[in-house]
Amino acid sequence: MPIDLGEIVLALTREELFDKILEYNDKVIALELKDYSPYIENIVKKDTSPKKRA
Repeated sequence: MPIDLGEIVLALTREELFDKILEYNDKVIALELKDYSPYIENIVKKDTSPKKRA
């Protein structure tokens, strides 16, 4: 089966594009988390406190 260079280039650009999208998403998520971090910390503190059961 002959190697189609066009297909290889497309595959590479798709992968690079995917990486860029993931990188962008990570940055956006990090920014959003930074905004919400005080709330998240409070929730985590509440969740990790020992549960009092009777």
